Amino acid sequence: MTPVGIVAEYNPFHNGHAYQIKCIRERIPDAAIVICMSGSFTQRGEVALLDKWTRAKMAIQGGADLVLELPFVFACRSAQDFASGAIRLLNAFQIEVIAFGAESDELGYLQQIARETKSPLFQKMLHRYIQEGCSYAVAFEKTCHAQNLNVSDDMLKKPNNILALEYLRAILQLENHTKLQPLLIQRHGSDYHDTALSPLASSSAIRKALTAPTIDWGKISRSLSPKNFSLLKMFPEKEIAKTERLFQSFLLRLYTSRNFPSYYGYREGIENRLYRTARAVHSREEFLQEATTKRYSKSRISRLMAYALLEIHEDFIQQADVIGPQYIRPLAMNQKGTELLRKYKKNIKLPVITKLSRYRNYIRSEMKESTKPTIGHQMLSYDILATHIRSLATEMLNLPDDYMHSPVILL
Repeated sequence: MTPVGIVAEYNPFHNGHAYQIKCIRERIPDAAIVICMSGSFTQRGEVALLDKWTRAKMAIQGGADLVLELPFVFACRSAQDFASGAIRLLNAFQIEVIAFGAESDELGYLQQIARETKSPLFQKMLHRYIQEGCSYAVAFEKTCHAQNLNVSDDMLKKPNNILALEYLRAILQLENHTKLQPLLIQRHGSDYHDTALSPLASSSAIRKALTAPTIDWGKISRSLSPKNFSLLKMFPEKEIAKTERLFQSFLLRLYTSRNFPSYYGYREGIENRLYRTARAVHSREEFLQEATTKRYSKSRISRLMAYALLEIHEDFIQQADVIGPQYIRPLAMNQKGTELLRKYKKNIKLPVITKLSRYRNYIRSEMKESTKPTIGHQMLSYDILATHIRSLATEMLNLPDDYMHSPVILL
């Protein structure tokens, strides 16, 4: 059994994701597919459309064997930090192969770029562009051109290519402390931003269809397997989350909190710009459009809003980035995933959380006489809070939370 990792959001799981898993099994017949999946919030700072347990169940029904949660403090970050946190978690679980999709089909080419961007000269120039006011994506593109790297503009504007580069860069960061080998699966189907439904529709297209005033289930059915379509259709519409519903909660925080300068990502008085913008708009989408600048992209502003809602502070993120994920948390598994978890559990240095109350007791014993929570305890607390806040983006308000859910087991 060869453990193969995939980093994903599955918001929601669709035929394109199933195709990737199918390709992996064709190349590695004895693969045990382990998914490192974001939880209640996505990398772009939005709440996940469906809860993390439902999305994990869809992944198992779509061919995966085990789904692990990527902690919020890494899941809701820039592409660089998202990839780094996920790779470190999969490495801690002793994954041997990391599979990822990309628009490019040249792994060697991507690996060469990843190695070249790791050089001190590249990093120095990259940070200089950022200090001059460029966003990370723009600064990365400018540095590639300034260093005469053989990288086309089109390649750097493809989201899966960018993530593929970040996965490869994260593997290089681990140097001799990993046995992870990359496996590139060329991406097929609709572009990330394509909103048209088709058999290989993007997650964006499916989300748009599910949040429309009238849901066209016939069209959506083409983009999912029969099992996952049935699960999705049975999912209560009142439990579908819409990030727009959190906008007023963010405004309340913006208007009343005095802690913004200490929140993660709030630099150069950006909160003042957000305050002025909020007074002149009428929706979250309008707010994002007006608040965006050359340095602060739409996705970055969206993440800043999430950090304010959870009150995540700069010093905590700095500590979390140093030590990485502090626990393994299964969300769903099948028989093979159960066997893999049982086999690896003895050798994994991080605690494996299947019951939240047991982990809380573990944390208390670790703290001993100290009254200060550990980084792992705080990391988990943010996952729990993120789940609570996601429920505010639904019509249900009080949904089952992390204390009420155990991993979904499909045998």
